[in-house]
Amino acid sequence: MVTKAVNKNKLSLSKIFWRVFSICLFAAMFYLLINESSRMKALLENGGVWTPILGILLLALLGPTPVATEPIIILISVSYSPFWGMVIGAIGNTFAMFIEYAVAYKLAEIFDYKKEKKRLPKFLQKIPANNIYFLIIGRMVPGYGSKIISLIAGAEKVDLKLYFWTSFISGIFGAFVISYGGFGLDFLLKLNS
Repeated sequence: MVTKAVNKNKLSLSKIFWRVFSICLFAAMFYLLINESSRMKALLENGGVWTPILGILLLALLGPTPVATEPIIILISVSYSPFWGMVIGAIGNTFAMFIEYAVAYKLAEIFDYKKEKKRLPKFLQKIPANNIYFLIIGRMVPGYGSKIISLIAGAEKVDLKLYFWTSFISGIFGAFVISYGGFGLDFLLKLNS
């Protein structure tokens, strides 16, 4: 009886730690994004050899947050080329998906992933999380996308090999659309000005 009470206390402390850690991490990301956005933009535009590393790092760290990372991919695409925007975006997005997976893996007990899964379209609700269709097509659903699918996959402890290659395919596709779309939009805006 005493061991059950001790285990409950350890579990509660673990939950509290991860909640506080997550809140602090998100607060730090928001602070950097709001107060240092002009510096980040200047670093990405003038970073030279460091731009790919910085771009990947920013995408990986900001990806799990509610902050939109598409402007980073577009900025790299416009500053260097759509191809490099796509490559950096795919790698950074894949790292972000792994961070989301790891967070959900650790926080599965407090993350109500079954409730989130019920918010997906009906056809996706019927597909198990360890299915390639769920992992790839689910990330293309507007309004849910990569974050929710990654969290559900982490909470349900989907095989890492399957998760890796489906994440990379999704990351390449998303980065391709954003990079080339952003580059094309920038080109059109320059034509009209």
